[in-house]
Amino acid sequence: MNSHSPSVPLQFHSVTTLGELLERRGALMGDQPAFAALGIDLTVSQTDSFGTLWAFAQALAERLRHSAPGQSITGHKVLVVLPPGLTFVRAIWGVWYAGAVAVPYPPPTHQAALERLRTIVQQTDSHLAITTADLSHPWPADPVLRRLHTVEPDVTFAWPQHGQPEPILPEATALIQYTSGSTTAPKGVILSHDNILKNSRLIQQSFHHTSRSRGLIWLPPYHDMGLMGGIIQPVYSGFPCTLMNPRLFLRDPLNWLRAITLTGATTSGGPNFAYELCAKIPETRIAGANLHLDSWQVAFNGSEPVSAHTMVNFADCFAPYGFHMRRFLPCYGLAEATLLVAGVNKLREPTLLYVERPLLSQNKVQITTAPSPTTRTLVSNGHPEQRVRIVHPEEERLCHHDEVGEIWVSGPSVAQGYLANSAATEGSFHASLPQDSELYLRTGDLGFLYGGELFLTGRLKDLLIVRGQNHHPEDIEMTVRSAHPAIAPWMAAAFTIENDTTAAEQLVIVQEVSKDRRHDEDDAIIEAIRSSVFSAHKLAIHEIHLVHRGSIPKTRSGKVRRGSCRDRFLQGTLLPEASWSVDAPIQRVMVTDETPQTFRNIPPPPLAGLNPTQTAKAIRHWLMTLFSEELQIPLAQLNPDSHFGLFGLDSLSTVTLSTLLSQALDVQLEETVFWDYPNFSMLSNYLSQVINRKNKSI
Repeated sequence: MNSHSPSVPLQFHSVTTLGELLERRGALMGDQPAFAALGIDLTVSQTDSFGTLWAFAQALAERLRHSAPGQSITGHKVLVVLPPGLTFVRAIWGVWYAGAVAVPYPPPTHQAALERLRTIVQQTDSHLAITTADLSHPWPADPVLRRLHTVEPDVTFAWPQHGQPEPILPEATALIQYTSGSTTAPKGVILSHDNILKNSRLIQQSFHHTSRSRGLIWLPPYHDMGLMGGIIQPVYSGFPCTLMNPRLFLRDPLNWLRAITLTGATTSGGPNFAYELCAKIPETRIAGANLHLDSWQVAFNGSEPVSAHTMVNFADCFAPYGFHMRRFLPCYGLAEATLLVAGVNKLREPTLLYVERPLLSQNKVQITTAPSPTTRTLVSNGHPEQRVRIVHPEEERLCHHDEVGEIWVSGPSVAQGYLANSAATEGSFHASLPQDSELYLRTGDLGFLYGGELFLTGRLKDLLIVRGQNHHPEDIEMTVRSAHPAIAPWMAAAFTIENDTTAAEQLVIVQEVSKDRRHDEDDAIIEAIRSSVFSAHKLAIHEIHLVHRGSIPKTRSGKVRRGSCRDRFLQGTLLPEASWSVDAPIQRVMVTDETPQTFRNIPPPPLAGLNPTQTAKAIRHWLMTLFSEELQIPLAQLNPDSHFGLFGLDSLSTVTLSTLLSQALDVQLEETVFWDYPNFSMLSNYLSQVINRKNKSI
C-alpha cells in the first residue's frame, strides 16, 4: 500500500486501539458522513457523521463506566444484544471507546438462541449488556441472564470539548467473536485491538479502499464480513457505509441490487448463495427495477465455497446494468484469523483452474487447459494477505506443489485463541513446522497454492457450512437420533456434498437402524428426521439413507468418521436399507428461488363476518391449496398436521414465505412463523388470532 494513501494518512499508522482510531477519525473527518441505515422502503432512515458517531461513543462509554461493577470498565466484557442498524454501530464503538471488550450477539428469537446466549454469558462471565427493555424482558426469568445489568443504548450528549479513550495496550482484548449457526457449545474467538487493526489494513489494501469508496452492507453485523467489513472498515479507511437489514435481502434479494443503485455503492458483497439467488430473479422483475450497477467496483464473495458457474451467471445476468466479471473479488477468511486471509486483486478477473476430479479426491492436483466431464473448476481466492503454508494434515510437513493439504496461517491478524477453552486453543492455534519458529493456526480447510494464489478444495474439519451459516454435525446428529424411538440407540452421520453446478453444499444424513426393526417404520423414521432437523436447525435435508447397524465407519474410540462415510456414500458402497431424496418424483421441494406465483394467483378467502374457528378453517384450506399447487401434490394427500419440514423448507425459504403471507393477509408476521407454528393446523389457528386482534384494534 502506498504510505500516502488518502484513506489512511500517516497519522493513522500509529493508531494502536479501536477507541483511538474512532477519536482520530472523528477529529479529522467530523462532519463527513460515516453511516446511514436504510428503512424497509430502502430510503435512508438514520445517518451519522464520524463526529456524531464519536460523540455517541463517548457518551455511551461514560454510561458504561458508571454501570460497571467494581472500579473500572477496562477489560470488562460487555454484551451488545441489539438488532442490526445504527444503534448497534454506536453501541459497539462505545464499548471500544470505554476500553471494554465487545461481545456482539443477535437478539434471541427462539429458545435455542436464548440457550446459546446463556452459554455465552457464562463463558464470558459478563455482567453488563447493552440492549433495550423489550429485548431483555424475558431475561429475569432465567437464573443466568438475570444477573446482567442492562444499559439502554440511547444516550443524549453534548459536543465534547475533548475526550480520551480509556488507555489500553494494543494487545488488550477488544472483541470476543462468536460465529453463527451452531447450537453446540459456542467458541468465542479472542481478538485484540492489534489483530483487528492489522486485518483492517489488509482488507483496505486488498479491496483498494480509499476515502472515496462507498460501502453497502446487508450482512449480519455480529461477526466476520458484516462486522469487520461493514462497521470497522469504514472507520478505518474513512469512507461512508450504508447498512441494510439482512431481512430486507432475505425477503427479496433484488433489494440488495436496488440499494446499490440508490446509494452508488462501490463495495458490497456476501456469500456465494447471495449471488446465486440474484441470478435466478426473473428477467421481468430485473428489467423493471431500473438498476444501475456501474458504481460497484468490489463485489466480494466469501464465507462459503465460491462457484465459477454462479459468478458467470450473475455477470451475464447483470452485464446490461453495468456489472462486469472483473468486479468479483473472491476471498477467503475465518474468524480465527480476524477475517481476511486471501483476496483477489480487484483490478482483474478471478483466476479459474480446471483440475482432474478423480485425482483431487486423492489430494493430488493435476491441472488441465479446458473443462471436461472429469474436471472440477476451482476459483482462486487470490494472493494470501497473511503467511500461508499448505501442510500435510497427518504428517505435518509442507506439501509438494501438486499436493492438496491443510491451510495453515500465521501473522499478526491470527487471534489469541478461544475463550475458556485451552484444549481447543492448543489444538488450533499452536501448530508448528520443523525448522520454523512460527506458530500457525490450523484452519481445517484444504487447498493448494498455484502461481502464488490460494485455491480451496474442501474441509478437513467436520464443520458444515450451508448458505454461509456454520453448523456442527454433532448437533445435527443428536437431533436425528432423538427424532424417532427406533433409531435413538444407533449412530448417525451428517455431512454435506457439493452441488456440481452451484458449489452449494447439500445436507446428507446417514442413520443406522436395527435389522430387527419393523420395515413399515422406515417412512415414519425418515419423516421424523426431516421434521426434527428443520425445527432444530432450519435446514432442509437433501438425502437420507437408513443403513444396517455397523455400516457407519468409526474410529477405535467409537467416534463417527464422517469423511469416510461421505466417501462411501459418493462411491455408492453404503448399501442403504431405505433412502429418501428431494429428487424423488413425489416429494418436490418448494420452489423458492423465485417468488412463488401461487400466492398471487390464489387470493386469500373472504374472512369478514367469520368467527375465529371459521377463520382458522378457511385459512387452513387456503394454505393447503397453495402448497398443493406449488408442490404439485393432490390436496387430498396433504395432512393438516404435516410438519412443514417435510416440504423441503429451510431458513431462507421460510423467510420468503412469511413475507408473502404477511402481504397476502395484510398482517405483520415474524420471519419465524413457519418454525413457531410448523404445520397447517397450528399456523392457521395462530393466523386466525392475529387477524382477530387486528380487526378488534380497527
